[in-house]
Amino acid sequence: MAAGISGVATNDLGVDNPRTSKDAQEKEKRLVEITWKDIIQCSGWEKVGDVNAPKFISVGWLISRDAEQIKIASTLDYDDAFDDAKDEAKPVPYGITAFPAGCVSGIKFLQLVDTT
Repeated sequence: MAAGISGVATNDLGVDNPRTSKDAQEKEKRLVEITWKDIIQCSGWEKVGDVNAPKFISVGWLISRDAEQIKIASTLDYDDAFDDAKDEAKPVPYGITAFPAGCVSGIKFLQLVDTT
């Protein structure tokens, strides 16, 4: 089975998953593209106009989001392959990246599209 990714229009409040059940939305992690800026510090003789915060894009499964931070996972384990998440809801997220909310300039909710 082949799958593609398509972007879903978003705003700062987010976009609902296209599923109709609210319970299904809460249980299923959503794939997102996070646009964020990082801090840069130079110790040389750079001019102020030559030093700018770099912009990056990361993709992952949205795990949590609040006023302070946004967390995504690079991997979801539906089978608890390592048997170390007995009391956690599946899928179990791994490869966590935590972004300070103030560094995030955009969240784009992505949708997997079946291309078969």
